[in-house]
Amino acid sequence: MAGNVLVLAECVKGQFSEFTYELLVLGREVAGQLGASVAAVLLGHNTRELAVALGSVESVICVEHPALAEPGPEVSARALAQLLQQQTPQCLLIPLTNLSLDLGALLAAQLQA
Repeated sequence: MAGNVLVLAECVKGQFSEFTYELLVLGREVAGQLGASVAAVLLGHNTRELAVALGSVESVICVEHPALAEPGPEVSARALAQLLQQQTPQCLLIPLTNLSLDLGALLAAQLQA
């Protein structure tokens, strides 16, 4: 999966936000320009069955842990930092919503970027 464009799928109470689908479209455009593929990242607990609702994305990376059952920026940033160190994507697209507002800064701090 090195070099993919990753898109964070924002899911609350079993439903993906409209921003998730918009970012998947943007992710496809960016990936097309980079000659890469798109992978959605789904953080949560017992969420694998939700992956089919993401549509025609090339792949879904499910990061499962009980601590991710309720979305929180600190736990999500730690999980994403570990994933980014393993996957080495070309970029990660994060929706800018109330749920993920602090996530980018926390993730940068986790990665010392």
